[in-house]
Amino acid sequence: MTTSNGSNMVDFHRGFAQIDQSADVRSFVQFLELADQLPSIVKCRERMLELCPVVEKSIVLDVGCGIGTETARIACRAGRLGKVHGVDSSEVMIREARSRTKDSVLTLNFQVCDAQVLPFEDSSFDLCRAERVLLYIDDPAQAISEMARVTRPGGQVVVFDFDYNASFIDSDRVDIARQIEKLLRGDPRQPAIARELPHLMRQAKLRIETIEPTTLTPTVAIAQRVYAEAVAKGISIGLFTAPDAEAWWEEQDAMERDGRHYHAQHGYIVAASKS
Repeated sequence: MTTSNGSNMVDFHRGFAQIDQSADVRSFVQFLELADQLPSIVKCRERMLELCPVVEKSIVLDVGCGIGTETARIACRAGRLGKVHGVDSSEVMIREARSRTKDSVLTLNFQVCDAQVLPFEDSSFDLCRAERVLLYIDDPAQAISEMARVTRPGGQVVVFDFDYNASFIDSDRVDIARQIEKLLRGDPRQPAIARELPHLMRQAKLRIETIEPTTLTPTVAIAQRVYAEAVAKGISIGLFTAPDAEAWWEEQDAMERDGRHYHAQHGYIVAASKS
């Protein structure tokens, strides 16, 4: 598939579940680099740390750590006496995270594993976190159950994820924008996972402390990657034409240049504690 500028795009929603089999793994790394710089993601991460603080000596698990940017930042908070583990299902992501942190003097470990079968003993961590991860996996309930299992009594679990049923795209070309919104609702494996988080955490015997709505606002560069499969599907089933899509992306580029661009990807931060 291609974007408005003709560059190839991968299916990010499905692809994140099988990065190691992709012919263009660098695209996923570049996507995460862009996302790490997004002000709304930075703000979301800060809020997660406010709700579930990491302090000196904390032992933390970052589930779905990707290239390890936030894992490394958490390790700085935990200090030399703390321990931070980052896990991801992708060998490519783990290699990248290790490469980026190879000179760190902190106790920072990365390993490949399935979030649904964590290779840690019960009650190993003070805090377990996951961010923009559960929408990609087969069994989010099992992943949360595993996070609860490896969290010590008195420890915390904090998760942020999306509700794609509440996404919004601002556009003067209203018809195509609403069609893309509808297509996006069926794109990720778990498009409404955010609204299910409180129930799944209670089911895992966690005590809910905070349910907080959060909105991420992607740039056009990020939106082109996230929406690529939905736009391609819209063209293939005849909802709009390739020239329609081209014109729509041109409009979005112009809106961003003029400071009028606004896409809202809604979700929830849910923080809970273990008794």
